[in-house]
Amino acid sequence: MATPFQPLLGIRDLAEILDLLERHRYSGVSYMSYKRLGLSLGLNRSTLESIESNYRGDVSRCLTECLVAWLRREGSVGVPTYDTLIKALRDEGEYAVADGIDRENIDVLKINDEVQETLTDTLLDIRDLAIVLQELTSNQQFDYANWKFLGLYLGLYQPTLKAIEINCRGQVKDCLIECISFWLKGEDGVRDTRGGGSNWISLVAALDVMGEREVANNIRMKYHLPG
Repeated sequence: MATPFQPLLGIRDLAEILDLLERHRYSGVSYMSYKRLGLSLGLNRSTLESIESNYRGDVSRCLTECLVAWLRREGSVGVPTYDTLIKALRDEGEYAVADGIDRENIDVLKINDEVQETLTDTLLDIRDLAIVLQELTSNQQFDYANWKFLGLYLGLYQPTLKAIEINCRGQVKDCLIECISFWLKGEDGVRDTRGGGSNWISLVAALDVMGEREVANNIRMKYHLPG
């Protein structure tokens, strides 16, 4: 069956790709499996070795960074489309995962476009900093130590996150505040994320990818966001 997912993918699709892999029970839980998938996606060995060196001991993070590099076409000859992903999964023997993604009835890209159009006039800005922080940290829901991971999925680039860490001297609460401030200002690739900018749908998508489902669901229900 031909997949409907033909357009080029970008970093804005990372959350959905990870969700698809999880939903269809991708078994890439070892360094060898994520590296083989990366090679099938067109990443070169030096890129994969750099990822393994930076995130040794965290296979899930390595897989995520592998997909980030592919979507950004960093050291890659592969074209980021769902067809490419499905072929790579089949090349690695992940037939059930590939077939499951291929059978998806929902056109994710169409949904993303509709959501972006709906939320275009409700983008958040720096004036919303306090309320965003409150939604994240009320009842100690969000762990400040995860600020950098959150920033990555909100569209901020690694150099920006590193600069925040240096400027805040590693104080995680201050780092989170600066991270959200940069996001609200639309820095780096923020406008390329799923919601098309700094809005609640982008924040919820990032939290979902991180496994912060309780925080994400609380925000989703409060602001009547799609599930």
